[in-house]
Amino acid sequence: PPGWARGGIAPPDAVASIDYRELHFRLVRPVRGVGYDSRPPRLLAATGGADWFIAVKGLYARRQGLADRLVGAYPARFSKVFSNDVVDVYRVEPPA
Repeated sequence: PPGWARGGIAPPDAVASIDYRELHFRLVRPVRGVGYDSRPPRLLAATGGADWFIAVKGLYARRQGLADRLVGAYPARFSKVFSNDVVDVYRVEPPA
């Protein structure tokens, strides 16, 4: 994911993730932390208007479940642009 993110996510774009600590370390850029609230409206609010949402797969089941819940609750707001065995990368669309 770091290679794709470095080339696919422009430096001024904001990135949010439930796995923000791990991604900050790997991407060497700020990543907004999304907490562990199970309510989709609060998860969406925690993205803070980020341009990108990155969900790490296979690291922590609870985090992955929360990311799936967020994306599943707002399919029109999250467009998957990259996926592999480790991450799903979504472009966060503005509200309609």
